[in-house]
Amino acid sequence: MNLLVTGAAGFIGSNFVRYWVPQHTDDRVVALAALTYAGVRENVDGLPGVTFAHVLPPSVVLNIPLSSLGPNR
Repeated sequence: MNLLVTGAAGFIGSNFVRYWVPQHTDDRVVALAALTYAGVRENVDGLPGVTFAHVLPPSVVLNIPLSSLGPNR
């Protein structure tokens, strides 16, 4: 599975990544973070199967979710 974790360099995100990786060794994790005051890249650097992606803090976040996995209504 491919997993995108936003805020992955912060306290909660990095602890989630450190929790997830050892239990799901076949998964690939993309750790996405803006590295503002709370994000520290070293929190997730060097973890196996984790790719780090730095983004500038956005002005707008547009989230377009998938439709539900149930039948179309």
